[in-house]
Amino acid sequence: MGDNAVRDVVIVGAGPAGISASVYLQRIGLKPLVLERNETGGLLLNANLVENYPGFPEGIGGRELVDIFKDQLNHWNVEVEKCEVKKVAYANGHFKLTTSEDEIESRVVILATGTKPKAAEIPGENTLKGKRVFHEIRDIPEEEGRDYVVIGSGDAAFDYAINLSRRAGRVDIIFRSSEPKCINLLLERARALDNIHIYPDTEPESLGEVDNRLRVSCSTSEGEKHFDTEYALIACGREPNWVDVEGFEISSVDGESCETILPGLYVAGDVKRGNYRQVGIAVGDGLHSAMSIAEFLKRGEEK
Repeated sequence: MGDNAVRDVVIVGAGPAGISASVYLQRIGLKPLVLERNETGGLLLNANLVENYPGFPEGIGGRELVDIFKDQLNHWNVEVEKCEVKKVAYANGHFKLTTSEDEIESRVVILATGTKPKAAEIPGENTLKGKRVFHEIRDIPEEEGRDYVVIGSGDAAFDYAINLSRRAGRVDIIFRSSEPKCINLLLERARALDNIHIYPDTEPESLGEVDNRLRVSCSTSEGEKHFDTEYALIACGREPNWVDVEGFEISSVDGESCETILPGLYVAGDVKRGNYRQVGIAVGDGLHSAMSIAEFLKRGEEK
């Protein structure tokens, strides 16, 4: 980056909300800078099939949709930098963003930082995290014929299992409730696949390595049960991935933006939407923020 000029807009996060905001702003000449610590695409990188986003009657793979979004960013020459935003501070009418690379000043900031997975707090989870235990499907090594255990009963868990089944030898879905919490469509698809096996009333109690395999030890109504596998994927919910905004309790923000708390600071997408994590909602949030920013900056120029 290395440019000391004050930016008009910096967008933190390159998921659907950040992408849609950046394209709108670039089109009207504001030249936003998008900062992303991981890969462009956000949660779409985990998605097996996106079926409720307009324009794709038969659905589209999450990564395929990300590739289209990337093409659009490239078409409009949107500037995307890979770095982690560690802190945002506000002073003298500008925002200062401290990143893993340097410091950036901007008149406006959009926080489109998405969500992060919740830990299941299973003994052994932290020790094996990133080696045998994962919380994002995009982080698992892409190897053919491996065995997996997916821990969780919701839409994400079943979608992840279906996604993994394409390359897996076996996928076991385990959860402590008596019934899955996913939509019926995902349950039916999982049941139709020979290499997916579903285990309700199965509560994971520990994660450990045995004979160079991962052992997921569980309690069931019939006693203890072990699943020996290569990898475990935990899908037990997500929570907002807030950035530290100096002097403000940003995590308490509710509504379309926090402009009333701090002029020029906007929040878009999954980070504020709770369980309403849909690509269409995130895209709309990004557009709403971008249009609001255009008006905000115009008012500032007229003063």
